[in-house]
Amino acid sequence: MRTRIKFCGIRTLQTALDAIKLGVDALGFIMSESPRRAEPEVVRDIISHLPPMVTTIGVFVNEPVSYIDKISEYRKFDIVQLQKSWISNCTINLNIPIIIVYRVALGTDNLSFHIDSKACAYLFDSYDSHLQGGSGKCFDWKVLSKQNVDKPIILAGGLNASNIAQAVSIVRPYAVDVSSGIETAPGIKDINLMRAFVENVRNADMDIY
Repeated sequence: MRTRIKFCGIRTLQTALDAIKLGVDALGFIMSESPRRAEPEVVRDIISHLPPMVTTIGVFVNEPVSYIDKISEYRKFDIVQLQKSWISNCTINLNIPIIIVYRVALGTDNLSFHIDSKACAYLFDSYDSHLQGGSGKCFDWKVLSKQNVDKPIILAGGLNASNIAQAVSIVRPYAVDVSSGIETAPGIKDINLMRAFVENVRNADMDIY
């Protein structure tokens, strides 16, 4: 099996095209308040220039359902990514697949996880009391081996070129998601860090499979 790769916090067409040339499978666009947020018109333009068979994902945090639906249609996202805590308090009626995000606190050794029929996949990210993502922190990946997960697992949280091989070998996720680990500053992606990350994921795949 090949581990899929998602680069999140895409803000420019050049970054998107660089990622695709490196073999990245999915691009994440932050739609909520964040240093990595891109304006609606910018995202629409980026997506209009992408080649086929690249998955585009809109990342939302605590936004109204009407806003998520409107923006997803305008920007032509394939999937939306939503926080579990938000979903628990809302009635979901979106005509688009949903990735549900679980935030795992550092030091957690027994994850409280509940299967959700609305999800096409589950993303596990590190919990931070001040940030909804992009914290650069890792949780204990071994906690996921204790879970009976019925959908594809996407691993996030503090991943970078130096630790991604170990993360893949422990979790063996369907996909990995990186943002801050390929940046020189919030929202500023670095081609060398991007390339090293992809290469180390592929090397880990060869060692495992």
